[in-house]
Amino acid sequence: MVCPSHLFGRDVDDVFSYSTIKYVQIRDRRLGLTKLLLTLAVSGYVGLYSLWYEGLYLEKSPLTGACRFTLQQPTQGNCDPTDPGCLNDYGSPADAAYCAQSALPYAGNKRTCEFYEQIGAQQTMDSSLLVSTRITTLEQRLVCNATHGPATCPQVYDVASERTNYVMAAERFTVLIDHSVLATSIRHLQGTSSALSGRLYVKKSHALCEAYGGSVETKTAPCYIRPNTTSRGLDFFSLDVLLRADDVSLDDVSYDGKTYRETGASLIFEITYQNFRGWPGVGEIFYSYTPMVVRGSSYKYYDAIYAEYRERRHLLNQHGIYVEAVQGGELRGRGFSFNNLLIQLTTSLTLFATATVLTDFLAIYVLPDRNHYNDYKYEVTPDFSDMRHELEERERGLLAGQIQASDLYRPPDDPDAAPDPARRSADGAITDWHDEA
Repeated sequence: MVCPSHLFGRDVDDVFSYSTIKYVQIRDRRLGLTKLLLTLAVSGYVGLYSLWYEGLYLEKSPLTGACRFTLQQPTQGNCDPTDPGCLNDYGSPADAAYCAQSALPYAGNKRTCEFYEQIGAQQTMDSSLLVSTRITTLEQRLVCNATHGPATCPQVYDVASERTNYVMAAERFTVLIDHSVLATSIRHLQGTSSALSGRLYVKKSHALCEAYGGSVETKTAPCYIRPNTTSRGLDFFSLDVLLRADDVSLDDVSYDGKTYRETGASLIFEITYQNFRGWPGVGEIFYSYTPMVVRGSSYKYYDAIYAEYRERRHLLNQHGIYVEAVQGGELRGRGFSFNNLLIQLTTSLTLFATATVLTDFLAIYVLPDRNHYNDYKYEVTPDFSDMRHELEERERGLLAGQIQASDLYRPPDDPDAAPDPARRSADGAITDWHDEA
C-alpha cells in the first residue's frame, strides 16, 4: 500500500509532522531575569507560604463535635434567674415601637407585647434553638373523633379563642453556647468551649465593633469581638448581637412588609476550629463564631399543651429565630505527613511549568524581539519524503548509467537547498554528508 503524497490539498508530511522539544539558549537578560523572578516567586509561595506559614505538610484531621444552646430572659447584671434576688430587666412596652402599647412609629405590624421567661420563649433541639419572637395561642376543643359524629371529620378541633403577641424584648434574650470538639484521627486533639478561647466575627456593623472594642486593635468592621462568659467559662451573646453581627435586626423588613420579629428567620451559627497560627505553628485549639442569617426566610414551630388530653388544649404557633449550629474547621497534629508534602511538591511542579509557559509567551508574543525569538525557538526541517524520493531517483539514474557516481554525493547547485541526509561514496558505501566534508 502506497501512502498518498497529499491529503486534503496539503502535503501529507505537513499533516502528520512530528513536533519535538528543542532547547535553545537565548542570551537575553530580559527573558532570563523574568524566568528567574517567576521561579523565585513560585519557590517563595510553596516554601514560605504553603509549607511554612500554612503548614500544609503537617498531619490533618477532620473533626466532630457537640453543641447545646440555652436561652435566658434579660436580667439585671445578667444574673441567673434561678438565683434568689435576681430580677428581670425587660423594659417597658411603651418604649418598644413594635408593641401595640407604644405610640412610637414602627415599620412592621404592631402586636400586643407580653412578658415571657426562657421556658415559654424557647424550643431546644439537638444542636439548635428556637428563640420565639411572636406567639399565637389558640384555645381548642375536640369536636370530632372516631367515637361520634359522621364518618368524615371536617374539623377535629374547634377554636374557642385566638390571640397573637410579641415576646417582649426578645432581642435582649441571651443565648448560651456550650460546645466541644474532637479530631477523629488524632484523638488527643480535643477540647471544650469552657477551656478554649474564641471570638465572634462581625461582618459589617461598625457600631458593634466600636461598642465591644474589637479584638485586634480595630473598631471598624469586619472585626472579631470577645464573648460574654459565665463563671464556668461558657460563652453567651444577646440575640441582638448575633443578628447585628450579620448586619440584621429583628425590626428589619423580611418580606411582604413583615419584619423578622413577625416572620422569624433561620440563622446558621458556624463554629470553626483551628489550632494552627501561621508562623508560630501548631498551638492550642481556638474557634470563631460566624452567624449567617438566611435573608427572606421564616421559621415557625407548633407546640400543644393539653389541659385534658385530646379534649381541650392550647396550641402554640411560635415564630422566631431558629439558631442551628454547624461545626467545622481543621485540626493539625505535630506529625509530618508525606502525602500532604507530596501534594504540595506536585503543585509546585505545575507552578514551575506555568512560569516557563508564561516566559515563552512573553518571548513569542509580547517583547519587541519576538520575531527573532520565534526563529530560534521554532525550526522546520526539510521534507524527508522528498529527500528520500530524490535519493531513490539518483540511485536509479546511477544504475541506468544516466549519471556518474560522483554526482550521487555532489552537493546541490542551489546553495539554499538542504543537503541530502545521506549520499553514496565512490565505492558504493552510504556516507553522511558531514563525513564527506
